[in-house]
Amino acid sequence: MRAFRQDVQSLKPGNVHRYAAGHDMSVADFETSAQVSVPWLLRSDLSMGRRLYHAVEATREAVNCNTNLGMLLLFLPLIQAVERQQPGVDLQARVNHVLQGLDDTLDTEWLYGAIRLASPGGLGSSEQHDVAETPTITIREAMCAAQHRDRVAYQYASGYEDIFGKALNCLRQCQTKWQSVDWALVACYLSFLSQFQDSHVVRKYGEVVAHEVCEQGEAVLSQFIKYKNPEEATPLLLDFDTRLKQDNINPGTSADLAAACMLASELDETLVS
Repeated sequence: MRAFRQDVQSLKPGNVHRYAAGHDMSVADFETSAQVSVPWLLRSDLSMGRRLYHAVEATREAVNCNTNLGMLLLFLPLIQAVERQQPGVDLQARVNHVLQGLDDTLDTEWLYGAIRLASPGGLGSSEQHDVAETPTITIREAMCAAQHRDRVAYQYASGYEDIFGKALNCLRQCQTKWQSVDWALVACYLSFLSQFQDSHVVRKYGEVVAHEVCEQGEAVLSQFIKYKNPEEATPLLLDFDTRLKQDNINPGTSADLAAACMLASELDETLVS
C-alpha cells in the first residue's frame, strides 16, 4: 500500500525515514511491516478488530517491534469506508457510517488484544476501560473514552475531524505547489505536529515537552512552506530530525495522522473518479 511506503520515504523529523533510521527501527522494518499487514487490512470478510489483531500479529512476527499500530488503527475505517456500496456518498460520510457501526463488544476484545500485542511506548494504564482488562464496551465507546489522551482515538470519536480538516488542505495545496507527494507529506506532518501536542510524546515525556515540540514544529513549518524547491529545505529538516532523535523524541502520532491523511486523499480521489 502506497501510504505505508510513502510514510518512510518522506523526511518527517523525529521519525524513521529514508534519510535516517531511529528509535532502534529501520526503513526495512516499516516496509516489511507493510508487506505482512496489508493483506489482513483488506480482509473484508473479517471484522475491524480481527483485521487489526492479525495485522499486528503478523507485524510482530516479522519485525518484533511496534512499527504501525497507529497507522493500522487509522487506515482501517478508511478502507472499510471504501468497501461500502454507497454511490454518491463522500468518503468522510462513509467513514462516519463505519464508525457508527462499531457496536460489537466482542470485537473490542480483538482491539484490546491487538494493542496489548503491539505494546506501544508509554501506553500505561487507565482507571476506566483499561486495555489489560476484558472490555464491556464497543470500539467506538472505547475510543471516545480515550479521546482526551490519544489523537488517534479522537479520530474515531470525531468522525476523522483532523484528517479531513486543515491538514488535508495542506497536503493537497503543497502537492499542487511542489508536484511531489513526498514533500507534501512532510508539510502535512509538520501541520499536525504544530496543531496538536503529539499524543505519543505526551505519554512518554509529558505535556511540557510535547508543547515545546509543537512550537518547534510550527517554526520549522513556517520556514519549510516558503521554499519554492522543497528539497533545498533538507538541511533544515535534518537539523530538526537530529535534535529530536538526540532526545529520543518520536512524534509518532503526527506521522500516523499524516499517513492517514494521504490515504484519505488518495481514496477520496478514487471515489470521485
